[in-house]
Amino acid sequence: MLRRRSQRRSEATSRRPPRRLPGAESLERRALLSGGGGLDVSFGGGDGIVTRGLTTAEGAFAFDTALQADGKIVAVGNTGENLFVARYTADGALDRSFGAGGGIVPFDFPNSVSQTARRVVVQPDQKILVAGDDWYGPALARFNPDGSVDATFGIGGRATSSFGSRDTSALALQQDGRILFGGRLRVTEEPNRGSYDFFVQRLTPDGNPDATFDRDSAITFDINQGDDLVTGLAEVAGGKVVVAGNTGLARFNPDGSLDTTFGGGDGVVGGGVADPTFHADAGVVVLPDLGSAVLTVRAVLEDHGGQSVLLADAPFVEGAVAAAVAANGGAGIEGVLAAAEGAGARFGGAGHAATGATPAAEVPTGRPVLGTLAATVTLRNPLGLHARPAAVVARTAAGFDAQVTVNGVNAASVLELMRLGATGGQELAVEARGAQARQALDAVVAEVEGGFGEV
Repeated sequence: MLRRRSQRRSEATSRRPPRRLPGAESLERRALLSGGGGLDVSFGGGDGIVTRGLTTAEGAFAFDTALQADGKIVAVGNTGENLFVARYTADGALDRSFGAGGGIVPFDFPNSVSQTARRVVVQPDQKILVAGDDWYGPALARFNPDGSVDATFGIGGRATSSFGSRDTSALALQQDGRILFGGRLRVTEEPNRGSYDFFVQRLTPDGNPDATFDRDSAITFDINQGDDLVTGLAEVAGGKVVVAGNTGLARFNPDGSLDTTFGGGDGVVGGGVADPTFHADAGVVVLPDLGSAVLTVRAVLEDHGGQSVLLADAPFVEGAVAAAVAANGGAGIEGVLAAAEGAGARFGGAGHAATGATPAAEVPTGRPVLGTLAATVTLRNPLGLHARPAAVVARTAAGFDAQVTVNGVNAASVLELMRLGATGGQELAVEARGAQARQALDAVVAEVEGGFGEV
């Protein structure tokens, strides 16, 4: 059951509490794993680990990272007293060209008490969008590619929301540049229901509330009277918005109304991973992102797992992308698991180059081999193969019984396509072989020629 909430404002605050100092180590520690799960010794100081001192105060840690198209790594978090956005080169060195602080840019949200920077997204124009919370609710900031504050965003580069309470936990960009973020809203306590509802808000590209989204730019809703928290947001075909959370999924139309063609006719799929009705038919593949998370998942599965919940031994980002493409292409749970773990082999695993390219035996390069169909097509959208078009191509290629490449890389891999750095006006060499080579080639070419809806 889903309940829309009429009360949208977060609980009132009559006074500002003292600044909290989270108990955490004062160094940011980052490690990069190879495809096989071992430390990537080409990252950092030769041991796969980068340790960068952000401050001598307690409470410094990173909450989220994002990958730029050029392979540089953006991290956001808290320094103890301030927030920060930092950028590292692909090999783990601080990018000294970023900001005036030699790779680390400290900043504050407008109401800087008890503030946290929780999520970061790199836009197609390489501007850096950060979302989090201050004492009064959700807050966002945007930075130019050089680390300076983007004064065209919100007020002085920052935007706040009067909706929702703290714990902003999801951030996403729509194709047209509008911004989605969400978390949870504290609600009046009632018997037999949770204390939090889902909360999602949409802003215009310049950081102002989007009044075309449920009239006042924000929606709050409850699934099964649980303690709800948004954990993911995504735009899908037709500009619809999928909201994922700990208690279920919901899909909304572009105007913020529930999409009644989704789920059981009410726009909702209830239940979480812990609820066997949620995954009894298809199953769940779990990809932990840290060693401690792997141990936690294993412990839980020992007591509550089964054939419907499988733990993938795969790199988190590459494995998640490969698994999502496989699932979207109709693969079952074993196929999704194989795709995730296969990504580890493609991205730095034993016997493969550490560049992330698919092995030469699997990808035809140079002159097409016998049975291979080929076409050359020009990218029409100005931004080229950024994340969303790359995902469209990967999803299309994965939907056919064929091996498809673009400029010599696996077309079913979003990350490999993005690494091409292909921009508008550039020619792409598309090749396909296999039982459905013709259909796959034509479908990929049609997507590219169509401009991915961006022209």
